[in-house]
Amino acid sequence: MNTQALSQFWTWRRVLWYTLIIGIVIFAVYKQSLALYVLERAMHVVVTLLLATAAAYVLNPVTARLTRALRWGSERSRRTLAALITVLLAIAVLAGLIALTAVPIVTELRDLGTSLQDWAKTLPSIVNRWMESYTRIVPPGLADTIEQQASALASSLLQADYFSAVKSVLTHGWYVVELLLIPVLCFHLLRDGRALRRGMLDYVPQKHREAARVLSEDIHGVLKAYVRGILVLCLLFGATTTLLLYFAHTRIYLTLGILAGLSWAIPIIGPVVAGVFVVGVTLLQSGLHTALIVLIVYVGLNILDSKLVTPFVLGDAMRLHPVTVITAMLLSGQLLGPVGMLVAVPVTAAGKVIWLRYLESRDLPETEDKETEPAVS
Repeated sequence: MNTQALSQFWTWRRVLWYTLIIGIVIFAVYKQSLALYVLERAMHVVVTLLLATAAAYVLNPVTARLTRALRWGSERSRRTLAALITVLLAIAVLAGLIALTAVPIVTELRDLGTSLQDWAKTLPSIVNRWMESYTRIVPPGLADTIEQQASALASSLLQADYFSAVKSVLTHGWYVVELLLIPVLCFHLLRDGRALRRGMLDYVPQKHREAARVLSEDIHGVLKAYVRGILVLCLLFGATTTLLLYFAHTRIYLTLGILAGLSWAIPIIGPVVAGVFVVGVTLLQSGLHTALIVLIVYVGLNILDSKLVTPFVLGDAMRLHPVTVITAMLLSGQLLGPVGMLVAVPVTAAGKVIWLRYLESRDLPETEDKETEPAVS
């Protein structure tokens, strides 16, 4: 690369950006504790924005219908009123659901705490009986270790105050502020979502603006299909799991059903983790025979949802292999924790869209050159 090419490449803006990036990296390396603190605080903001964005994707069809139904005022005023009505209706529905389920969930959590403490009292004797039955198989050293771990687990379960822990999390001041900000952000996204997307294109150079617009529309379509599809899957799987546990006579069927439904927000891994709680609590409250039946039906529902319902609901929007999904979630979970696992699938799908568009842009000039080549006489 000659001197003129170097001067064209290293413009003052590029030097400034590279210097800023290198400075941030060096600062983060030497001030890890501060960087981790900033990242942890930023995660709260990211979660709030993610929940508001997801709510906007879900509620946008309602806002669009209300905007078309209103006959007076300008487009801006009708969109504003429609977004406000949509958010207020969503808050009313959510408040109604909380009013209907709050008391049963609190009762079930208290019942779960009592069941865990009763089970903890009998755990050492259960382990001792099991060790006596398999004393020839289990080495003496391992048997002592198992008995000590069982006693420690029983002691921790007896001393834990589950309801107070849940209450302290729900009444944390900053969480309340974030929950109040979600409907406000959702309102602005419903009203100005399209304008925000168009405004972001103003920062793209003119020659790349059309390609950026097409790419943003593709990513918007993928995220919209994912959020709405995941909502349908969460509701469907939560309802079926609740009915399964109700007919299995599990006393905390509603709480576990909600947990199972929410677990579908993290595909593949989430339902597996929720299944451990579902089967474990059923085993604790209803016995081994009922727990095996619940396990078989739960696995069957997962297979049915993943093979039939999920492809139908999400369509071709994702087109990600399960290995890709699991790898992306594990990497994102290591880097960003639970938030990373939550956003791993849509971010990976959006990255795939960007990569495919990039490959198309590379192939397009060659195609155009071949089409415009003069015919040889």
